[in-house]
Amino acid sequence: QSIAVVLGLTTLAIIGSIIRPLREIPPHAPIGTYLILIFCVSAGTMMDVAELLDKGGVILTFTTWSVVVFLVLHYLLHLICRIDIDTTITMSVATMFGPGIAVGSWL
Repeated sequence: QSIAVVLGLTTLAIIGSIIRPLREIPPHAPIGTYLILIFCVSAGTMMDVAELLDKGGVILTFTTWSVVVFLVLHYLLHLICRIDIDTTITMSVATMFGPGIAVGSWL
């Protein structure tokens, strides 16, 4: 059932991207970013932490360490290259979440 919902929404999005007036709505990028973040938050709130720790502890540990190591290396390289903090934060967000969210948070 959930696969059908995801495929249906994806199909509707592809059809919507073909329709020119719908595609040219001025604030479409912030609305899309907002919808993606809402989806991520809602998917995250349905997570069962006990089951994740029980069955996916290794994956959770690996993901956590990957993010921490990425952030430390990222900021160290920016310090070495003497890049200003605004650019550093924007590039860090762009690398973690994608350029759409970074540009939206920067504007």
